[in-house]
Amino acid sequence: MTASSFVLTLMLIITVAAASADHPAFWLLIGPAPLAAVVGAIALFRSRLTQRVSHQDSTEW
Repeated sequence: MTASSFVLTLMLIITVAAASADHPAFWLLIGPAPLAAVVGAIALFRSRLTQRVSHQDSTEW
């Protein structure tokens, strides 16, 4: 199991648990919402970084 599949599985479990809670919005704000934001930010950062590296490699010629 990779790290990303572990995080996605954890998000799914927390979402299902929040759906069965008395106050699901509260548990969604505490559980998977910040985790999803962090995963999205990391993915955006990595894509920007690879674009920058590939752009620098192409301008060296």
